[in-house]
Amino acid sequence: MKPPAAPALTGDDIQMAVRDFFTPAQLAAFVDLPYNYQRARWGEQQLLDPGRRLQMRRVPGEPEAGALCT
Repeated sequence: MKPPAAPALTGDDIQMAVRDFFTPAQLAAFVDLPYNYQRARWGEQQLLDPGRRLQMRRVPGEPEAGALCT
């Protein structure tokens, strides 16, 4: 039995990529993964990368604009 297919990316997902949380190549690799377990594994690998920037400031229009997100 196959796991259910992963849901499509939301506007929030795409906005994270636009704001440099992911590079376009990283986002493309993520989108190409068909199953949730594969996306979870991919995310874990990204977050465990010691060179990964894990903080950003919220932009105007987002809740708590200017707050640091980790």
